[in-house]
Order: sequence, then C-alpha cells, then structure tokens
Amino acid sequence: MHDVFRWTLFTFFLMGCISGFAQAGSDASLPEFYIGDTTVIAWPKAHSMTPPLVGAFEAPDKDVRGLAYDGQFLWVANSGDDSSTYGPKIYKLDPDSGTVINAYDGIANYPCGLAWDGQYLWHSAFVAGMIYRLDVATMSIDKSFAAPTIHPFDLAWHGTYLYAVRGNEPMISVIDTSTGLEIDSIEATYSSPNVRPFGLTAVGRNAPQLWTSDGNYGSNFVNLWDSFTNNWIDQWAAEPATYPAGLAYDSVIERLWVSCFNRDSIYIYDVSQVGIAADETGYDSGFRIEARPNPFKSSTDIQYQVADNRQKCELKVYDITGRLVTDLSQQISVIGYQSSVRWDGCDDSGGELPPGVYFLKALGMGPVKLVKVR
Repeated sequence: MHDVFRWTLFTFFLMGCISGFAQAGSDASLPEFYIGDTTVIAWPKAHSMTPPLVGAFEAPDKDVRGLAYDGQFLWVANSGDDSSTYGPKIYKLDPDSGTVINAYDGIANYPCGLAWDGQYLWHSAFVAGMIYRLDVATMSIDKSFAAPTIHPFDLAWHGTYLYAVRGNEPMISVIDTSTGLEIDSIEATYSSPNVRPFGLTAVGRNAPQLWTSDGNYGSNFVNLWDSFTNNWIDQWAAEPATYPAGLAYDSVIERLWVSCFNRDSIYIYDVSQVGIAADETGYDSGFRIEARPNPFKSSTDIQYQVADNRQKCELKVYDITGRLVTDLSQQISVIGYQSSVRWDGCDDSGGELPPGVYFLKALGMGPVKLVKVR
C-alpha cells in the first residue's frame, strides 16, 4: 500500500513537471524552473476592483508582449515564440480596433518591451539583452546599448529616464539613456501570489506613477508605484487577462491597454478613477477622513467623521509646494455624525487648478493625498 501511495505521488509530480516544461517551451521568457500554472487565483489582498473594461481586440499574432502608445497609434511587440505564426515583429495598430497599420520585422530578435518618449520608440530585445532607440519614420535603429539586466522585459518612459523590467527579477531599472547605465532601481515589494513584473508603463499625472503587471503563474495583478511617496500604493486584477505581458497608457482619456500573452488579446480599461488606494485616514482622536473618487477629474467627495462634537473640523487643501489653495473647513456638531464636502478642484477664488498632486490636511494632522487628472 505504501509503495502504491509513493508511486501515485511520483506520478503526479512527474505530470506536473512535464506540464511545466511543455509550457516553458512556448514561452522563452520563463526562468529555467517555475511552477506551471495557467489559472489565476483570487488574491484577497488586492486593494481595488478591476476598472471598467471598455474595449478589446485580437492581437495581430500569438505571443504578444510589450505595448506603447504614441498619442495616435498603439505599438505592439511580438516575441515570435513557438506558437507565433509570423515570427518576431513590431506592429503599429489602430488603438481602438486593433487594425494593423504596419508590421516590421528584422529589427531585433525576440522583441519584448516598448516605450514612447515623445519622439522615439524604445525597444528591448529579450534574448540579446539589448535596448534600442528606433526612428519610427524609417524604423531604423538610432541608438543602442546593453540593458542593465540580461533579459529585459517591458519598458516605460517618464521625464528623462527609461524604465526597464529586469526579466525574471522583482526589480525595475531606472536608466540614463545618455550613458545606458542604471542610475536607480525599484524593488517590487507589493503583495502578490507571484511577484514577477513583466508589463510596464508610466502614468504622468504630475505625480508620476509607474504601473507594472505580473506575468501570470499565480498572479495577473497590475501594481502601482508612486514616485512621490516611493511606495506601492494600489493593485488590481487585470481580468480577463491571465498573463498581462505589456502595458500602455493614454493620458488624454485615461485608458490603459493590457496585452494578454495567454489569450492572444489586447484589453482596454478605463483607469480614470484608478491610481490610489482608497484614501482614508483615521486618528486616535476619533477623527476619520476619506476622499472618493481619487484620482478625480472634475470633483471629489471628502467625507469626514468625528467622535467628539467639541472637535473642530478644519479641511484645507495645499499644493505640492505647501501653498494653501483652498479652505474647506466645516464645523461638526453631532457626535459620530459623518458629513461631506465636495471639492471641485478649484482654488478659493474659483479658479480651476491644474492637474497634479494636492494634499488635504485636517485638524493639523494628515495629510491625505489627492490627485487631480486631466
């Protein structure tokens, strides 16, 4: 009986190994050893619900990887893995329908990551460990350097720096493209069933955020890094994507494209209300405050509660320089009563304030960060 039991366990173990190796053969970006798993499990520590899915289309080929948006077109990298029909290519697509505008091959082997810097398209090659700057008018290599990691995944551009996911490492490199050197790094310390950053994009809201997605095998989270606080501040499951391999962001209408390696699809989400976990701050004094939605476009509702009617509720909003922009002070007279005030994103004179980061301070405590987006 014991021999039968041991043989049964060995059989299941062997089947699991075969399954993992079989899948690894179709995805060259996998580490040498991993736990094969195509089912994304629910993770109770996700802070936010998945934002609304507003569109989807079939990828131009199987094995879709990194994404980039140049303000007009969506750029897609296809690695040309085993299940690919057309091999390694970079595609230029209509961002709404997925219609192929152009397809380019022969630029580099195993295209993986993409980023748009406002003039050039940056591209990472997973196998070669190289990063290239492409002139999109001719789709020729304008500049190249060795990546600070052996196998770079997706890329993002913000300000004057290029960000690159270190393949199969829970790290994101900050690269000075004038030298090609890593000048800083961000460790992926968020909670996840499998911390494995893959997709990457930058969200410029005057409070820059970096968004990265886990590459399946137990997790399909999109995770948000806030460079103002140097913290991971939120995450949500990119359903129905099961292997989110690339991210691209449209700052005008606040949409996010997510490529799914497993389902050969590209999904579009409305992320206008995503970016900060529910901002709620409680104090030992019994005072509690929160703002929803946050980030916001036109207005946000600030809710507050006091446990002592002798407390005065002072609500003041400051910009990132510490300048007072508006005073929303209210007087609370009922114990335990929750009230609210709506802020329209304007200063005390009624002038509309620009998109960016603001801080709500209450009772001389706080602050609560508010993000106004375009």
